[in-house]
Amino acid sequence: MATQGSTGITKDEVDSFLKRFTDLYEKSDEGFFDLFAHDATVFNLYSNHRLDGRDAFRKSFGPHFKSHGKRTSEILSRETQIVGDTALVSYNNRIQVDDKRVDLRGSLLLNKENGGLQVKHLHNSSLTGVASAAAGKPVEDIQVLEERVATSLSAIGTPK
Repeated sequence: MATQGSTGITKDEVDSFLKRFTDLYEKSDEGFFDLFAHDATVFNLYSNHRLDGRDAFRKSFGPHFKSHGKRTSEILSRETQIVGDTALVSYNNRIQVDDKRVDLRGSLLLNKENGGLQVKHLHNSSLTGVASAAAGKPVEDIQVLEERVATSLSAIGTPK
């Protein structure tokens, strides 16, 4: 729901935010962390548990963020759902760092506060291991395979 005096989030705002998000990430610019709300929750590849708050995310990911050379980030298969002052963005992210490629599935929960967008929740999971096993299949094909596996597991349960 949009808060009083707000016009909600527009697709153009989300597009602009994602461009800034990607640009700052590719430059390893510390301003990247400012895109996150103080109380954001983050699941990333550099921690085996949920990170509560921007400062915890910066502490966990910051050393990795600054330690790499040239980085590119390509958002693929993006889907955006907007409801009032909140947007959910899901996507595949192909990241190239020097000579290594990492494929992620990501989701961002964006919230509009004080006229701007902030990340309230980020969840990244790796597709790289599955993608290597698939011998060069496109990320979209890997996503279909993972979704089928997840559906099967939900029907039969997981081993204890």
